[in-house]
Amino acid sequence: FLSGGLTGAALLVHYAQPWLPVGLLYLVFNVPAFILGWFFVGFRFVSWTAWGVVLYSIFLQIPFPVLPIGDKMLSAVTAGGLSGLGVAIMLRSHGSAGGSEILTVVLHKLFSISLGTGIILINASILLVSVLMIPIEHVLYTLVFIAIAAGVTDVVFHGLSMRKAAL
Repeated sequence: FLSGGLTGAALLVHYAQPWLPVGLLYLVFNVPAFILGWFFVGFRFVSWTAWGVVLYSIFLQIPFPVLPIGDKMLSAVTAGGLSGLGVAIMLRSHGSAGGSEILTVVLHKLFSISLGTGIILINASILLVSVLMIPIEHVLYTLVFIAIAAGVTDVVFHGLSMRKAAL
């Protein structure tokens, strides 16, 4: 399945133009996000995020061993949980791996939109475009991945309120 955020956008462009490397596309797509992040969030966040973006762009180019999970739904849930945990840890450390995380922090600062909701809003636009390019089944698995990642990000970053914990 696909990924969300600017990684998903980079993958879509790569699928359309395979000669363009995903890592380079991700790096280029982050330039406008960095400008917004610097203006609305601050230098410390952007400077820590710069390291994250460079490392993430490099790691996108390195083949990663595939986990032996045969069920696509279980893969989507596992990937979403791990991704959401990683995003929340980076954001709690005042940095990120760039991309839509920068944009969600800007949305949070400007409009008090939770990070998970911001992730869903940004990724919905990527998924709408992806429906035209990849099989709908893959888009739906990506939606599960994004929803799990957003939920885990919210729980780890924001915590549970007393009311939510009682439910």
